[in-house]
Amino acid sequence: MKRITLFVLLASVSMVMLAQATDLVVDNQNPGWLSNVISFGDQKTVKNLKVTGYVNDTDLNFVGGLMSNRSLNGRLDLSEVEFINESGDYPDNYIFGKDIFNLASQKKTVKLQVLILPDALTYCNITSNRHLLVDTLFCNMKYLHSGFGVDNVTNLFLGEKVSYIDCFCAYQGTIKLSNSVKYISDNAFWGSESSVDMNDAKNLSYLGNHAFYNAPDSLIIPSSMTVFDINSFRKYQDGVHIFISDETTFIKTSSNGSSAMNSDFAGIVNVHMESKLPPQMQAGFPRETTTVFVPVGAKNAYENTDGWKRYTIVEENYPIEDINRYNSLSILQSDQGSVSIQVEKGSVQTFAIQPESGWKIHSVTFNNADVTGELDATNHYTTPTITENSTLFVTFEEDTATDVKATEASDVRVQGTSFGVRILNAANETANIYTPDGVLVKAVKVAGAQMDIELPEGSIYLVKIADKTVKVSR
Repeated sequence: MKRITLFVLLASVSMVMLAQATDLVVDNQNPGWLSNVISFGDQKTVKNLKVTGYVNDTDLNFVGGLMSNRSLNGRLDLSEVEFINESGDYPDNYIFGKDIFNLASQKKTVKLQVLILPDALTYCNITSNRHLLVDTLFCNMKYLHSGFGVDNVTNLFLGEKVSYIDCFCAYQGTIKLSNSVKYISDNAFWGSESSVDMNDAKNLSYLGNHAFYNAPDSLIIPSSMTVFDINSFRKYQDGVHIFISDETTFIKTSSNGSSAMNSDFAGIVNVHMESKLPPQMQAGFPRETTTVFVPVGAKNAYENTDGWKRYTIVEENYPIEDINRYNSLSILQSDQGSVSIQVEKGSVQTFAIQPESGWKIHSVTFNNADVTGELDATNHYTTPTITENSTLFVTFEEDTATDVKATEASDVRVQGTSFGVRILNAANETANIYTPDGVLVKAVKVAGAQMDIELPEGSIYLVKIADKTVKVSR
């Protein structure tokens, strides 16, 4: 009898220990009750938390306590929750002027590796978050108003729903604008030395004064922008190329005047104009170092128009052809890092792929199509003719199963794609996706023979599924 009692006791202890999770997904259907949904044991140990359902201020204050007083410092995923306003002052899914985790009152500075704000938010203005340091912040609401300071967020990812950005001042890397963004306010990212890729911002109609710090080396003003404010960027690098379509009718320098802008151009400026008729120009480019390329037959018009005649005017058959002369080719392989290069349109490129010791090539995809079978005997891959911006992804599989015959290994495939990863031949398996330092990013049960999983850019991930560990770069 004593032995039986001892067995039951040990089993109970074991179950309690297993219940104290570091990775937790909870569904909260009653706003204000999140602390009751998560057991006390899990509250002490959880590092990565995903919440679904409904939350209010009480729940978010509770989460703030998990960050400041417990172990929650990895990933906080609120993407599938709806925010319920307790006070009734604002509609649901509307956050205005909030220290959302009530960290200021706790007087502690906490760190999160990943914070994902609710997709359901229709408006978000977050203030007083100097006590929260976030490595990667995901936002996917239509109107983005936020007060995270420059020192608080390292990486910012904007979802396809974001169309209006007002006063964020947070990002420290390069932000790639999607075609959903229509409005970026004055001073939006001014407080940080961020740069921007506007190549896909086809619907951007307003780019505010001092919106960004660094202009890209090749700045394409979308045709949707009829007014271009030179002062939208604080710094222009030496040799910058600025491409302006014939839809832009006014080029201005806000209220700062030309002298303020001259000191912010590092050197040579190349302005490429599509229009034969000079748009209205408010002085702004440095006079001595600016060359304006205009269509054949338009030189006389530019040289006799105020605001333009101060510059060197050069005629070209197609002054904005440089936009279309090259395509970008991005190569993403976790062992050798990621790089984006400019290649001639219509060219082909050959690459040698060499995994690190302990790893082997798992898959190669070109523009999301599997081309692993096209590797030659020395692991060289030659692209097809490049006619568009393209991406080459290489994934590597941990080479540990040396005692398992190839016919015994599973046929699960993990492919890198432009949106994340594609899982093949793994129905009902769970794909656990980690950062290189072991933080769980996602745990997804694979549905069907093929499943696509979105992942943020700029990182390396380890995908563990079935008998495989695959390294993917995004």
